[in-house]
Amino acid sequence: ALPEVFADAWEEYQQQCKQQAADASTAASSGCTESQSNLMRAALKPGQGREARFDKVVVVRERMRVRSVELVGTDQCGEVNEGGKVMPLCPSDHFGVLVLTAAAS
Repeated sequence: ALPEVFADAWEEYQQQCKQQAADASTAASSGCTESQSNLMRAALKPGQGREARFDKVVVVRERMRVRSVELVGTDQCGEVNEGGKVMPLCPSDHFGVLVLTAAAS
């Protein structure tokens, strides 16, 4: 658990969206950075099926307002041949998190 002064940027943004009734699609997203929708991860760890938010960005509530948050590196960027088996290639087995902030008012 984080001390009260800190916040997980994804959760903070979801809360802001709900309060402002804005960008419901992002607010409803789980923000999982480890996901079976990452085809490379699914191929490397078949059957694991884990959906988790291990990769996070922490912000200081009193100083920053989260303007946007999104997962990056979510698209397959190629393929690799592993001993005759074609495997999907992604930037990483985890998605990245891009957070834009502004000074708190």
